[in-house]
Amino acid sequence: MYLIQEGGRDYSLVLWTIIVLIVIIIFFFNLIFLIQIIKNDNLFIRIYNIMVNHIVYLTKLHKAEINKVIKNRDFHLKSHYSQLYNIAYLNCDIRYYLRYIEKKIDLYNIKNKDKMTFDNCVIDYIKPIGAFNLGEPHNFLDLTNYKNTQPIFSSNKNYIWTDEDDAYWEKNIKDKEYFELYIPD
Repeated sequence: MYLIQEGGRDYSLVLWTIIVLIVIIIFFFNLIFLIQIIKNDNLFIRIYNIMVNHIVYLTKLHKAEINKVIKNRDFHLKSHYSQLYNIAYLNCDIRYYLRYIEKKIDLYNIKNKDKMTFDNCVIDYIKPIGAFNLGEPHNFLDLTNYKNTQPIFSSNKNYIWTDEDDAYWEKNIKDKEYFELYIPD
């Protein structure tokens, strides 16, 4: 052990005492914090809500980025720079995504008399945000994957996701290129 001396005084014992006191204080603060958590489950809930709110914010940014690409689709389809541009977590490039959405719109227009275009529809998630447990990272990636997006009329956005919808999504839509529009009853 090195001795710290000044004017014949040994300060090493004082420094070790201060270090031990700091460690004890940190330990007790952590212990008090843990007791607060055990006593009050609301802290766990608050921490979880903060984490989920950040994920919901990321999904809003994700949808805004998709809508920006849809709005500027002519540029992205004609420009060679669009190959360098990708939307985070979408899992495909922009040109492929625009063709994918266009196929969905074309298939819808063949089967329905109400014609859908890029201009009169919005892009939304097939399985909505609220149906995912966003505390798990793979669920966030499933939510934001291009295969979980579709064009819909804004009037179709008010639906309730059920267990039957979830089972259908797991079997027929998740990880598959599903070109039909899925609108729950």
